[in-house]
Amino acid sequence: MISTLTHGIKIVTSPIHPPIFPLSHTAVRNCVGRAVLNCYNRSMSELLLLNGPNLGILGRREPEIYGTDTLDDIVAAVGAEVAERGWKVVSVQRESEGQLIEAVHDAYEGVGAIVNPGALMIAGWGLRDALAAYPRPWIEVHLSNVWARETFRHESVLAPIASGVIVGLGSLGYRLAAQALLAKVPRP
Repeated sequence: MISTLTHGIKIVTSPIHPPIFPLSHTAVRNCVGRAVLNCYNRSMSELLLLNGPNLGILGRREPEIYGTDTLDDIVAAVGAEVAERGWKVVSVQRESEGQLIEAVHDAYEGVGAIVNPGALMIAGWGLRDALAAYPRPWIEVHLSNVWARETFRHESVLAPIASGVIVGLGSLGYRLAAQALLAKVPRP
């Protein structure tokens, strides 16, 4: 049986056992057909890799600025960095700020996040608010050195609330962000 508490938290119970533990609506939805405890452990080992507008075309998009690695290459590299800890990468790339916000909300049970907001760094106030409420550490990453580019790219509305910021190191920045999260997130 699943009953709802405030803020979308669900309590999973059985007729013969008391409540086990709270899970968000997303974790419960993703647990269909699985043992709930296994699902809970799974969500606690997921690393959100969040990429904003135009990052789905990496490898083809201005390679002189963003490099030739594709988003799939980056996902594989981050996965290799975190595999030893047993973390799984959940990669979300969207062109819409609202869909990115939903991905942040859905990742509350994870271990943390690596976020490349793309141009949303400049005016993504909704994404900023979602990340301000995100209960895990997260690192902002940019492939290019935004301060060596046009002046409109010189300020991030996200950077002041991030656990850290990595810019200008190409796809290596994602791997470094993964290493930073491995160091920041305590082992269970």
